[in-house]
Amino acid sequence: VAVRVRPIISSTDGEEESPAVTCDTDAKRVQVLTTTKPSTTHGPTAMRAAGKTSARQFEFDACLDGNSTQEELFQSVNIPALVESALEGYSVTIFAFGQTGAGKTFSLSGPSGKGMSKPGESLKPSDGIIARALSHLYTSIEQDVESTHAVKGNFYEIYNEQVRDLLADKPSPLAVRNDSRLGFYVDGVQTRSCDSLQVAEQTVIQSLTNRIVGAHKLNRSSNRSHCMLTFHIESSPNMAASKVASRASTSAMGMRRFGKLCFVDLAGSERLKETGGSEPGQVRETGNINRSLFALGKVISALSDRGGKGSAKAGHGHVPFRESKLTQLLIDSLRGTGKALMLACCSPLLGHSEETLNTLHFASLALHVSSEPVLLLDPQDQLVLDLRNVIKELRAENAKLAAMVETMSVRGSLASSATDSVAGSLASTGKLASLKELEPPEPAVKQAWAAPAPGDSSTPPRPKAPPRSDAGSNEGSPTRQSLESHRANSDISSPTSTSGKPNQSHVGQTKQKVGWFDPPEPEPSAVK
Repeated sequence: VAVRVRPIISSTDGEEESPAVTCDTDAKRVQVLTTTKPSTTHGPTAMRAAGKTSARQFEFDACLDGNSTQEELFQSVNIPALVESALEGYSVTIFAFGQTGAGKTFSLSGPSGKGMSKPGESLKPSDGIIARALSHLYTSIEQDVESTHAVKGNFYEIYNEQVRDLLADKPSPLAVRNDSRLGFYVDGVQTRSCDSLQVAEQTVIQSLTNRIVGAHKLNRSSNRSHCMLTFHIESSPNMAASKVASRASTSAMGMRRFGKLCFVDLAGSERLKETGGSEPGQVRETGNINRSLFALGKVISALSDRGGKGSAKAGHGHVPFRESKLTQLLIDSLRGTGKALMLACCSPLLGHSEETLNTLHFASLALHVSSEPVLLLDPQDQLVLDLRNVIKELRAENAKLAAMVETMSVRGSLASSATDSVAGSLASTGKLASLKELEPPEPAVKQAWAAPAPGDSSTPPRPKAPPRSDAGSNEGSPTRQSLESHRANSDISSPTSTSGKPNQSHVGQTKQKVGWFDPPEPEPSAVK
């Protein structure tokens, strides 16, 4: 988004125009002074508010003041790079908007308004963006030996919401249709081949001559329509060149590409009380111009909300492209699949500061529109390119996994070598008998009592529990006597220590060799 302020033009009546817009080219900043208009109400408050001056600042990608030349405009907004993008297969749009008489047509078409003076002539300092861009386009085509390019153009205008072919001898209203593959297009518009720069310039001059122009107080040659000049560039690989054959398998440059370079000169916004138009035809023209520009502003605002990161509508939201034929035909330029340059043209006068603020506000919204340009390829070539991209992603993922596996194997080898070195050092000092001592000890597991296998004499059989006695004390009973005698014959120390507590070191052993009695099961009546 760039801003250009037109120079102050001396009026014929000798009155000097007071400037209200200052432009800082280095800082890319524009400042607008505004004055408060006298209020219709009466009172001291209204009198103090009248004539109060305030300032607002805006920042853009490029700012040019009234002293800037056409060549400085061409280079500062990097139009050569946009032309090269169209040759590569992208959709590129360059359009100018702003108040009527702010210098839109001068910036695009030069002082004559016809694009250039005569076809085939060298560039002049006053030539606009269209003449310079076409010169750069055909120069790049001549220098490109790896591709062949075919350029075709169609040119039309939107006047009172009707599309007219600028190359037709007797223009008639054309319909705007929508196709699932082509999108919105003008049905019946002529397409002319532009094989050379001279043919392209002659076609542009013819089309801009047929444009509807009117006069009013603010502009003696005011364009009353929105004009769209579109060049379609079909690029195919030159298989005779050896370089293309080598890189055609890895790049989209070896495929057929369909670029587009579109120049849009929008009609200026205006007010009837300032232009002095009172005839029915002028009223209708002004109404249709402002209505389509208002629809374009709604589209830019909706796209700005979708592209803003902090907005509640970021990433979604309805965009009213269908409200106007202008927005329908600009959908490829605005929806973010191509590259676009918006040139906001402003008047430096204090009396036009309100319109200048509206223009700069519109341009500031366009700064938040996000875009992801895509190549316009043949459907079959697009499928091949998508498959190549998938293969490239899979190869990158495989390389990443292979690197991870190699890292893990290196870490394992380093760990084993470290263990061998530690074991060798310990063995040399006599502190290690074998590598098995480095292994962590197995966790101790409590082994439950199990009945000995048949024929196993290492473990005595578990003695049967004697029948339960109903006596209150088992002191001196046969069961206790047999248990004590069995302990004495086994020559096993008592599992009870001197303190009377069980000796934990003998509990397991005693259970295994003697067959320690399980606690008696409770009576059924005691179980709740």
